[in-house]
Amino acid sequence: MAGEPLEQIEKGWPAVKQAPWHFLGAVVVLVSVGWVVISLHYAMVMQGKDAELGQKNETIRTISEERDKANRENEKLAKQIEQLRIYRGQDAPPLKQKALILAQQIREFTKDWKDTDSPDAQNETVHKYLNRFGLRAQIIRDDLDQSGQQSDTFDNVMYNFGYSYKDVRTIADEIEKLAKNLPD
Repeated sequence: MAGEPLEQIEKGWPAVKQAPWHFLGAVVVLVSVGWVVISLHYAMVMQGKDAELGQKNETIRTISEERDKANRENEKLAKQIEQLRIYRGQDAPPLKQKALILAQQIREFTKDWKDTDSPDAQNETVHKYLNRFGLRAQIIRDDLDQSGQQSDTFDNVMYNFGYSYKDVRTIADEIEKLAKNLPD
């Protein structure tokens, strides 16, 4: 198309003046077709967005159900833990006795350890100690601390554990030393 839009209109104006109703009909048809095409496009876009929204709502519902189920299970487990604590507290020996038993068990576990063992053997043996006694030693350390029995040496070896026979023996010694300070 050559020329400016106004020039094109000026050139075509005589034809429009000869058949104004035909021109008006053509404009109405073009506008109607354009409106229908645009309406269909937006209807399809809206349908797609509605489907996407429905899918997201379904995902939210599923996640909410899973969360609610997990919360119910957590509440159930929390009640079981509390019941176990109450039960364990009723039958548990005093802290002094528990600590002395643990120190004795660690010593018994380490009685055959030799400082001349290879580094690999020491590492494997200390790893076995950790699996068997690591958590209990940490719990006893915390319980002794809460009972007013604290040792910098014990804290240092627990928090800077070096995977050595010496560290394990120090733990047993410190548990026993602190436990003996507790009342019977």
